[in-house]
Amino acid sequence: MLRFQINLRFSLILIALTALYAGCSENDTLYSGRGSTDADISRYFPLQTGKAVDFVIKDQSNQNQLRERFLIGSPVILIGQQGYRWLSYDLRYPTYIDTGFMQIRNNALYYYDTPVSLPEKLLEAPVEVGKSWLRFDPTELSLGDTNNYIDDLGDGQKDEDSTTFPGGNNHSGSFVGKNYPTFGSNYFIIAAIEDIQLEDGNIYRNCVCVENRSGSMVNRYWYAPGAGLVRYSIDATSTTYPGGQIIGEIAAPANF
Repeated sequence: MLRFQINLRFSLILIALTALYAGCSENDTLYSGRGSTDADISRYFPLQTGKAVDFVIKDQSNQNQLRERFLIGSPVILIGQQGYRWLSYDLRYPTYIDTGFMQIRNNALYYYDTPVSLPEKLLEAPVEVGKSWLRFDPTELSLGDTNNYIDDLGDGQKDEDSTTFPGGNNHSGSFVGKNYPTFGSNYFIIAAIEDIQLEDGNIYRNCVCVENRSGSMVNRYWYAPGAGLVRYSIDATSTTYPGGQIIGEIAAPANF
């Protein structure tokens, strides 16, 4: 009798564990206020030379739209660690190229506007709802500091010390402006981990929704595992533009 009770108890435990495992697939969605997901930041913004994505960007207030292509360029050394050029092309002016820089270090994603910029932290682990950080941390080393530089050649020599650099911004090599769509106050917070469906019908699972504010308006950025930034909305309001005044969504590639 005792052996039967032990076997029965063991069988019930196995059934419970099986049910728990079956209910936790990698496609399950975690929503605002609960849960976390993979802590590896590179999963949410893969940095690989040659990777390109197109975005359709709509301005709701002016009823117009444009198409922009983002491309991960050649590797560079940023503050002693590897980073990558972040290139953007406007379909209207395909010969013009804006250049920024991306880097993952200390399990955080950073964007550099210029070769002498303070890095902007776009995403940071642990990836969980409620996680917050400063976009621009004054304790961070800037590329403008004397002992820090961009080394394009990997030879340990200071290759850049100004805002003009080989193959730089625009066809002329001069600096144009920021080419990553983050704006607003100096903080970010992970507001949700959720599935989203884009206007073209594509669904992205377990996206990390990062949020900050511009006064009374809200900016949101969705990062999908394996894809990177897939959607953003700028200046969302509760009345006039609840979905955002400017909306960018990843789209199928177009001919440039």
